[in-house]
Amino acid sequence: MQRGRQKWVLGVSVLAVIVPVSLVVLSLNGFFSHQPLVEEVVAETVAWEIERPSELLSVNQVTENIYENEEAFSNLTVHIYNYCEEDWEYGSCDTLGMGVSVDANVEAGFVENVNVTFYDDIQPSKVYWFELEERGWFDNLSVVDYSHCRASEECVEASVYMDGVNQPRSIYFKASLTWKLKTANNESHQITVSSEITYYNGTAYRKVVLPIVLHVVADAGDCFETARTISFGNHTAFIEFIDDPEDWYMIWFEEGQSVSAMLIMQEPRGLYLDLYLYNPDGTLVANSSSREPNGIEQITHTISQSGNWYIRVLNPSAAETLYTLSIEEEQL
Repeated sequence: MQRGRQKWVLGVSVLAVIVPVSLVVLSLNGFFSHQPLVEEVVAETVAWEIERPSELLSVNQVTENIYENEEAFSNLTVHIYNYCEEDWEYGSCDTLGMGVSVDANVEAGFVENVNVTFYDDIQPSKVYWFELEERGWFDNLSVVDYSHCRASEECVEASVYMDGVNQPRSIYFKASLTWKLKTANNESHQITVSSEITYYNGTAYRKVVLPIVLHVVADAGDCFETARTISFGNHTAFIEFIDDPEDWYMIWFEEGQSVSAMLIMQEPRGLYLDLYLYNPDGTLVANSSSREPNGIEQITHTISQSGNWYIRVLNPSAAETLYTLSIEEEQL
């Protein structure tokens, strides 16, 4: 009996040594993988918009979201190439052709992975990568998974997930895609493009989230009653002499503000546009009508009363053009 007890004690003692040692060895060899704790930083959302044109139109505009600190630099860029009404290649739906790129640099450490996603928040649409693996550009990145449209994940229209190759200090990704809008031309759409860049800074993992919201909005109104509500920032629209000769906007201004409205044509072709500002009572208070081909129209005005003010863009020439209306508050 005593001898059996001694064997039992010896066996337990041996196991008490072998098991912990084995667990340590397995852990060191990566048998028990674990997800490192990641600190997440979400940058402020950048917005871009365009009024839905009624034809094939070259846009060629770039918007980007940049986050930088003392340890890393991250950048998401969306290049809008063109807009096509009733694109026959995509079932006669309107489409927006674009390119997306991500780049990042880490001072000390490495980039772990990169994830790019597209979320449709309003109307039904789809995003299609254009020959991602054949024509995409991957510097120090390898594709783990990508999808045009995940039916299993609600609202996710497209995504690409990439791992860093050999713990790189810098990465770059670029690819083209098409956004298919599955509604009539008089409806608005919105989609969020987001990049998630996870990196190791030498002591901890961090994830930088860079969101860009793309708005494709219905045509601005053509009078006071149908004016489209906007805010400070840039607003790109299409204007055409016969069917859409003027656009009206409504914006809230506070008394005492000094505001600037600037009108720039995206593709100057010897054309000119006129710019008008009306107070909440509907009275014209300022205008810019230089009538200089390819010129920039600008109004700077001190707001006399709080309320909804109106901005009118008029196309007096027999032509069509893409323009950007920029509304800013001037610093006194």
